[in-house]
Amino acid sequence: MAFDVIVIGGGLAGLTAAVDLSARGLRVLVLEARPQLGGRATSFKDHATGEIVDNGQHVLFGCYRDTLRFLSTLGARATTDAPSAIRQSDRATTAPPTRRCRPAG
Repeated sequence: MAFDVIVIGGGLAGLTAAVDLSARGLRVLVLEARPQLGGRATSFKDHATGEIVDNGQHVLFGCYRDTLRFLSTLGARATTDAPSAIRQSDRATTAPPTRRCRPAG
């Protein structure tokens, strides 16, 4: 099979490019060196404890429009059980829901 585009890397950027190009009608091949897709947004089994460790994005703010759009394109949606607080471990850190992300620098 012939491909129009070859995307090197199956992390979020590579997968987003592949999905967008495919939506435009191009035949896309994604090449990834690891046995799973996702790049740094992945999880793995801790061999010492047997627990699944989340190694990806832990918080998605509303200003992460491109990430949320990509998830929506895939049929996923971000949800929370605490709309007015960001829960982390056993403590909660409040963040006003209207707070906006600001560019670094």
